[in-house]
Amino acid sequence: MTQSTSTSECGDPVEPGALVRAGCAAADRGHLREALRLFGAAALAGDASAQLNLGNTYMQLGRRSEAAEAFGAALAAGEPGAAYCLGRALEDLGDVDAALEAYRQAWAEGDAKGAIGASWILSDRGHRIESFELLRAAVGQGSDLAAGVLGVRLWEEERAREAEGLLSRGLTLYPPTRPPLAEMYLEQGRAAEALAVLRDGTQALEVECFLPMGNLLYEVADNSEAAEAAYRMGLSLGDANCRLNLALLLRATDREEEGMALLVAAVEAGDELARKHMDLE
Repeated sequence: MTQSTSTSECGDPVEPGALVRAGCAAADRGHLREALRLFGAAALAGDASAQLNLGNTYMQLGRRSEAAEAFGAALAAGEPGAAYCLGRALEDLGDVDAALEAYRQAWAEGDAKGAIGASWILSDRGHRIESFELLRAAVGQGSDLAAGVLGVRLWEEERAREAEGLLSRGLTLYPPTRPPLAEMYLEQGRAAEALAVLRDGTQALEVECFLPMGNLLYEVADNSEAAEAAYRMGLSLGDANCRLNLALLLRATDREEEGMALLVAAVEAGDELARKHMDLE
């Protein structure tokens, strides 16, 4: 028997799956409150995926407590992915113990993001070995995202050469992989490859890439104009660390007044390295 999708008097579909699809379409258009209404109606009709979508929409609106409640309902209904989402909401709410438990449950269900979330909490608590073991287990299960996270940590914490392959695996999934991979290439005299890695990131507007890109262009390629453009773009995308480097570049290229203004702005924004530069004046 084929079930047709009817509509309510206000024009909404009444079949839960259709409500979820309509909610997703509303969310894609940026109509988050409309999406909440549709997902909520589907959730009341017993659709577990609606609870997950409801939680994600609450997260977008910054309503973490309501998101956690929706994710909890989705988890209780057995919805895949709900455990990790619940962990994320609980961590944002500051309930780190409950978040760790949710992340562990997600990993037990085969979600590598759960292993990654748990690894960060364990690392923050000083359980470094267990943190790395979780990441290695997720990598062993084929997670390129976990490979990227592990690669970043291995390079930043140990300068481990094994990080290169892991960083390469995570390039398209985890933007923080690009700066350490480029740094590794530079140390090996592979400047062209470092530039290519960072260029791909800047073209994708990955904010982490603009500061090291500017540094490479200025210090290695001796291209102050391109470096300035990179710093300015990074600053416009929210990387406040670009402000100091841009200030120093401007002062070094005979634009003292503009450079000093940026240096002062960096100090006022709480940049301790900028303050040290100012103290040397």
